[in-house]
Amino acid sequence: MSSQDLSLRFAFACLLAAGCASNQLGPFDEDPIVQEIHARGPSPMELRVALAPLRITYDPTPQDGEGAPDSWAVEMDRHAIASVREELEDALDQESLFEDLIVLPEVPGSDPFQAAWDQRADLLIDVEIRGYRASYVKRTGWFVPNLLIWGYAWIPSWWVADERYRVEMEVRVSITSVHTGRKVWEQTYTPSHDRDLDDWERGWMLFGIVRVPGALGVENWEKIDSVVGPFAVRTMVVQLYADLHQEFRRFQDGPQFSRGMTKTLALIVGVTKYRYRSIRNIGYADRDARALREVLCQDGLGDVIPQNCKLLIDEDATKEGILDALENYLVERAEYPDTVIIYFAGNGGSWGKQPYLLPWDFDPDDPDTTGIDLKTLEGWLDRISCTNLVTIFDCSFLGKEDGRCYPLPGLTGDPVSESAIEGLASVERRRWVLLGARAGQSANEQDDIQNGIFSYFLLEGLKGRADSDEDGVVSLAELFEYLEGRVSRQAELRTGRVQTPQLIPELSESEADPTGFRITSPPPGVHSPG
Repeated sequence: MSSQDLSLRFAFACLLAAGCASNQLGPFDEDPIVQEIHARGPSPMELRVALAPLRITYDPTPQDGEGAPDSWAVEMDRHAIASVREELEDALDQESLFEDLIVLPEVPGSDPFQAAWDQRADLLIDVEIRGYRASYVKRTGWFVPNLLIWGYAWIPSWWVADERYRVEMEVRVSITSVHTGRKVWEQTYTPSHDRDLDDWERGWMLFGIVRVPGALGVENWEKIDSVVGPFAVRTMVVQLYADLHQEFRRFQDGPQFSRGMTKTLALIVGVTKYRYRSIRNIGYADRDARALREVLCQDGLGDVIPQNCKLLIDEDATKEGILDALENYLVERAEYPDTVIIYFAGNGGSWGKQPYLLPWDFDPDDPDTTGIDLKTLEGWLDRISCTNLVTIFDCSFLGKEDGRCYPLPGLTGDPVSESAIEGLASVERRRWVLLGARAGQSANEQDDIQNGIFSYFLLEGLKGRADSDEDGVVSLAELFEYLEGRVSRQAELRTGRVQTPQLIPELSESEADPTGFRITSPPPGVHSPG
């Protein structure tokens, strides 16, 4: 072999080596942007975050038709989806980002928000891929040299990266508060990445060097995506990671994020039918309770998500069930600066002048064990960490069988005093009690509206009719002002009895509403069904 042949072969070998592509993606934490963030030593945000299953919402059908074979909307297969998921998990699970990451499994028919709530997450991250397209860009500067290699040796030319391809994405990332259901942060990313590929990386075809892009088929585009796609995904994930560390950290410290995380929890109890026949059933407590939950949880009306509203009706409203809800829905989940609402509609009673709430399984022969006295309830309220707590009773502690009241054994004949109820309230601790009837009065029902009279106006007020200043919210002060006169007039007109709602402690006319208790009301004239 002559020295001229050796020189020529050496030149071709150098061309071949220089034209070969290197398309291996390195570890996430070796990315320069990621390393720069880590070098600053940020501490993790004290948030428990759930990652929802990846959502693909774009149409993978090619939109350009047969006349434009240089672009293809690639359908992501399960392997591609898994790789995107792994990249996201790797980024979000970095120790410097969040205190804890929960990866929610993909379960057909399941609700990621409910799953995040069950896991007691603070935030739910939803990643939606709205567009994903691979395209041919151009021949690279190695095309002409590679023609020489192809003409001289043919097979070696297959390893020269003389074609450039691009993968583009549109990805929307939403972060929702699991406490309130409010979307607190959203960002759209449109990453694009170009890579130079050889014949193997774009899928080998006979005489492909001169037939591209016209002869590219589905298998070629899938092959191209498998090489270029991970780089586009990495670009997006690194951008997201940087935004979470910078923009989201700043946003987390602001008032808008705090409002999005401040929740309202409600425990709503309605007992119409009782386990023991000796206790007189009442008419519409179950209907009142269901309607209140609907108003509080209705989109655009209330401030309570269904997951934060525990409803107990009749057989579910046992003493054990009520105390369990106090523990697991209120004590365990409430925190500052949350608002807590407790509502009870059913029979009240008194025993030795101590007021009692009668759950479904109340036993008249054993009231101390099966009833819930307000002193015991006060102990539960003391354990609830919240900024505002409002307890609402549509029952009475009258001392005789009248309205929503059942006389208990050992009754002295006198109604309980207000002082026996005042222990549930505290201005300093921002706790208020809203009574459907004052001590010594009956809480009445009305058959034609199929509600307790107090609860009927409570529902109407929360729907927006109590919003006297039309600012879009119903404060506790506005609500009580709305209830006070209407309930009294309606009770006297329909039953001939005196029934006056009471707010403990009272709010003076000159005093601004200090409760911070707010229920969002609908626009004027718009009301939810009651």
